[in-house]
Amino acid sequence: MYDFVNKLRLSKQLMFEEGEITLLGEPTVMMIPQEGFRKMQETLIKQDPIQLYEIGKNSGEKLHQMIGHHAINPKTTAKLGIQLLNISGYGKFTPINFDLQNKRAIFHVEKSINRHMKGSREPVCHYIRGLLAGFMEKITREPMECIETKCMATGHTVCEFIIKQKKDLDIDAELVKKQILRHKKT
Repeated sequence: MYDFVNKLRLSKQLMFEEGEITLLGEPTVMMIPQEGFRKMQETLIKQDPIQLYEIGKNSGEKLHQMIGHHAINPKTTAKLGIQLLNISGYGKFTPINFDLQNKRAIFHVEKSINRHMKGSREPVCHYIRGLLAGFMEKITREPMECIETKCMATGHTVCEFIIKQKKDLDIDAELVKKQILRHKKT
């Protein structure tokens, strides 16, 4: 991970200037204390978790936009995106199954920013779900959704995210109903 950060810094793709942080030529990165981010999430989770998901989805699209022109193909874009996510502070992202041809992926996230929200009955990583869905949507150029099947906040050792095409969702599955369909029409 540090090699990646050093490569970005040496190539002037990551620059720290007074008042802003520039990544890949875009002044779009900022540091925020995890506690502050978690508090914002907790508020949105109570009010409207789908809105938090949509905000994450927009962030995933912006991530793709920021790096898409630096990569030569979707596979390279995905690899660069995963590397950037791993230095973002949201957790350690590991692709368990990353299948661009069939437009689906499974990620495990260790050290999730939400691991401290213990005692939840349901997964809480709505922003990360959206981030992954939005990023994959731009890579595949297909409508994508993401379901969190395991969450550290509910006692699991990792958070697990399944990303697939919107058309492939099992609309009768309980997690799909709770995480995607609750406030949306498919």
